[in-house]
Amino acid sequence: MKINQARRWGSPPPLAYMTGIEKLHVAKGSEADRGVPVMQGTNNRLCSEEHSLLIVTSGQGSFKLEEDVLHRAFPGQCLLLPASTPVEAEADAGRTLALYRVTYRLERDDLSQLAKAAAVSCEPAAALDRLLAEMLTVGTDEREKERMGDHLRFLGILYELLKRKQAAAYADLTGVERSVRQLQLHYRADISFSEMAEEAGVSRWQFGEQFKQLTGLSPVAYLTKLRIQHAKQLMADSGLTVKEIASLSGFRDEYYFSRRFKQTTGMTPTQYRHGRQPRIFSIQYVGELLALGIEPIGTNRAMLDVFKDWSGAAIEEPIDMEQLSALKPDLIICPTFTPKRLVEPLQQIAPTVSFDWQADVYSRLRAIGERLGRSKEADEWIARYEAKAVRVRSRLKPYIQPGMTASAFVYHAHGLYVYAGHHFGHTLYHALGFDAPNGVKRLIESDSQMKWKKISVEHLEEYAGDVVFFALASSGADALEGRSLLEHPAWRSLHAVQQGRGYVVDAVWGNYNPVTLERHLDEMASRLGQNI
Repeated sequence: MKINQARRWGSPPPLAYMTGIEKLHVAKGSEADRGVPVMQGTNNRLCSEEHSLLIVTSGQGSFKLEEDVLHRAFPGQCLLLPASTPVEAEADAGRTLALYRVTYRLERDDLSQLAKAAAVSCEPAAALDRLLAEMLTVGTDEREKERMGDHLRFLGILYELLKRKQAAAYADLTGVERSVRQLQLHYRADISFSEMAEEAGVSRWQFGEQFKQLTGLSPVAYLTKLRIQHAKQLMADSGLTVKEIASLSGFRDEYYFSRRFKQTTGMTPTQYRHGRQPRIFSIQYVGELLALGIEPIGTNRAMLDVFKDWSGAAIEEPIDMEQLSALKPDLIICPTFTPKRLVEPLQQIAPTVSFDWQADVYSRLRAIGERLGRSKEADEWIARYEAKAVRVRSRLKPYIQPGMTASAFVYHAHGLYVYAGHHFGHTLYHALGFDAPNGVKRLIESDSQMKWKKISVEHLEEYAGDVVFFALASSGADALEGRSLLEHPAWRSLHAVQQGRGYVVDAVWGNYNPVTLERHLDEMASRLGQNI
């Protein structure tokens, strides 16, 4: 990897400002009356609204975090704590634990180096003690002129701890993992992947394969992603030109940067900066875009059956390229099952990005949200959905007994399918808390990403639960064939059907997208609350 440190820098270090320092004592047993508790009270519980650094200078003990993570406390041991992270300090029996707490305000942490609690050992402890004592005992009259000196000393300690933390993390990484970390730190530098492969001790081909296994992206795509993410952050500063943003993000050519930015986001840097929503044409992923607050300009015609109240343009299938071109999309998104013979002409119209069709709905929503700068909206939708699921479960609690099973089937393309953990299964097993029947449970255990499995009518009972749903098209050959199946002895003999717990629903219920899943909850609350 070529890094000219005299001219270019990687990602800037965290920007932190020291706000306070105090010396604390924790004692146990006969020594307790000699110490000063970390907090008022008896449990020595520490929690600051600001980021903090605990530095042990003498004694022995332990630090316990809320997640039951335990760190030994000894001279030279330092604990980096994000804001509002509670920790309990305890001295060993008969020992007094002496430590300093330094609080600081964090203004920037591009690589999230201080986002999680971490323990780092820093020797010699005596030197740390002298330095911290000097920072603590400066007289009041001298405090103003010493404030900058204290801050610089703190930054020196923080820098050393982060350097040691990084070195410790590197020691446990493989060669390619270290390369990924190097890119995260130095994405703005000139990069030679051949040199990185050599440093990792693998061939260039092996490097690319292992890199993709770790990150899901090729080295070039991963580096571009890092640079584009940084460019988006710089967009917030309206004083920077596109050329300056390109340079600060690691791109040597502003025109190449603009092309890659549009390929990634569907917008030019200028459009992105001014909040212009890209014109997105979506094959399949209308529900994901709507959940992110984005109105697509069009989709494939089949999606109109799912989103009947949506007013976007519908393109005939197979996709009519002339119709699509007339919409002037900035970006086209499609599922990974889209054949290459279709993707290539799509790319001639606008940048085209595919998203994993096999992924669960949360992963897919987050991936699309991240690509379109809507990660916050993705997380907010997931939080709202989870909260709604809790409310519906509470409402249905009198009707859904512990251990009650449920399953869902669909008649599609002249075949009978049972849903596994995705699609309809997401609503039944994740949102509502039904148990899966043994047959469905085996499917999920064999493949957590399985959406459905084709079965014969004779095997219906193997997958049927205490409650069963049958998704059926409203018209066409599937509707006719599916309705005849409802008269089949295998269906009519199911215990759930005989007990009045067999429900026929529209085939739209089988679509796997955020909007449909939300509607599921409303429908379930209405149907099950009345009939179970």
